[in-house]
Amino acid sequence: MRLESMQDVFVEQLRDVLSAEKQLTKALPKMAKAARSPRLKAAFDSHLRETEEHIDRLERVFGTVGKKPVSKHCAGMEGLVKEGEEAMEAEGEDALVDSVLIAAAQRVEHYEISAYGSLAEYARVLGLEEANGLLEETLAEEKAADAKLTEVNESEIEESALAVGMEGTGPGTSGTSRSGSSRSGSSGSGSSGSGSSGGGRSRGTTGKSSRSREERSGL
Repeated sequence: MRLESMQDVFVEQLRDVLSAEKQLTKALPKMAKAARSPRLKAAFDSHLRETEEHIDRLERVFGTVGKKPVSKHCAGMEGLVKEGEEAMEAEGEDALVDSVLIAAAQRVEHYEISAYGSLAEYARVLGLEEANGLLEETLAEEKAADAKLTEVNESEIEESALAVGMEGTGPGTSGTSRSGSSRSGSSGSGSSGSGSSGGGRSRGTTGKSSRSREERSGL
């Protein structure tokens, strides 16, 4: 790849992002199917529709520089999609599975936010006002999609995920601790009692010795 101008850089990045978006259109339906929460499913379905619009906008951006919308394989998105597929295979409580899916999806969103941010800046520097407007519109939607995933996670998934595996801890464990403390306290009382008994025997022995000396004096 030989770059001779900033426009070359811009076009190469466009080709990369176009590939990323096309890969994502294949991954999102699978993520929606794997999601357990209805709201998370809806979020993935909604973003699929947005992603299809993003592809349309990218094709229009290519037109602003007189280039055909030809993609170049995006290895970065390929890796993120692979991670997403691993998340889809996760088994466990619904909230835990959804939490993993959200993490994978937000990595994708952050990647796209970075990509579109760079593209919008390139367009601005090159004086491509129409392209800049289209890219800024997509950038805003990517940020909104990321915020939506955060909202779904915080409002209904995070708390449930944290609660998984917590049953049986707390009161039961504290009770055991208190029981242990009680046994320790009882043991301590016993020792104290023994000490008192020992003290009593010691005083009794001293008394006998005193009477013995008195008897000897009387003789």
